[in-house]
Amino acid sequence: MSREWQQRVPNIDDGNVRWSVVNLHSVEFSNEFEQSAKRLRDEVRRDPAMRAKHEEAYRYLLENTPTVREWAESTDTSFCSRAQLHEYLQAFSDYVFGDRTAPIAPPDSDEPCEHEERDENGECVPFDAEDGER
Repeated sequence: MSREWQQRVPNIDDGNVRWSVVNLHSVEFSNEFEQSAKRLRDEVRRDPAMRAKHEEAYRYLLENTPTVREWAESTDTSFCSRAQLHEYLQAFSDYVFGDRTAPIAPPDSDEPCEHEERDENGECVPFDAEDGER
């Protein structure tokens, strides 16, 4: 599993930033997504230094959105396109750092993708229609 994209995210070595960039969006924590997003929003609003670290990381993610395959390998959350992933990250960032009233929930793992392919085990292999990357 390639996680090189994560190493380029500013402040990723800070455990709190790694948690908010990767783990919070993971299928493993999907039942806690809304509560975790609210907790992060509240924490960064109370702590300017923490906010700066997280905001820099999300600014980078929005400027350098990972491929849908990179994201899925890290979070087990599949998006149909890089544009859909970018929209999700933008909404999350706007919620945590701005005035958006709620983030977009991550897609269900069984949500159909128009560009979806399946591997030999029947697992989704997402395809990014914009840049052809899987």
